[in-house]
Amino acid sequence: MKGLTPRQKELLDFIVRFQKTHGFLPTYREMKANLGLSSCGSVFKLMKSLEAKEALIPSGKKWRAFTLSKHESDPLEGAPCIGSIARGEKMEFFKEARYMPLPFGPSERTRYFFLVRKPGFPALHILPGDIAIIEAKKTFETGELALLSHGGKVFFGTFSQEKEGFFVEGKFLRTPETLGSLIAVIKLFGRM
Repeated sequence: MKGLTPRQKELLDFIVRFQKTHGFLPTYREMKANLGLSSCGSVFKLMKSLEAKEALIPSGKKWRAFTLSKHESDPLEGAPCIGSIARGEKMEFFKEARYMPLPFGPSERTRYFFLVRKPGFPALHILPGDIAIIEAKKTFETGELALLSHGGKVFFGTFSQEKEGFFVEGKFLRTPETLGSLIAVIKLFGRM
């Protein structure tokens, strides 16, 4: 959008990236931290200036209650590759998301990619160098494969509606943090 100051553009770019990566808008504190500002009041002033220039549209009086103008909501095509994962290890996030085109049509749900690093997930035939496509969601069907975080480490687990939890490598977890459903794996010819 034309007519924005460098600081306004920096904030707007952060909001767009954050929404594409996480599926929701950032808080004032997240914006403050990203821009290195000393107070949320500074973020409020920048937000009001973006609203005045119609880059943001208020959609209520609650926090995170704004939407991006149509012009600003689609600057990046595809879905973000936000980091890398490996069985039983911590997720590593990229400093900047790498946007990649989706191999299938758009979805109502947020989708993102992870690059699989060594050792991969050999039991599932997901190998280093593959790309795991995840769809953000919190409810699952029986048998659905979900990306889970437990004890700071990531795993894929199969949901059991009967037991109301996930089976991960022969163990049962009732309350892991769910990161989304595995919807596809892109196999690459060159391996890591």
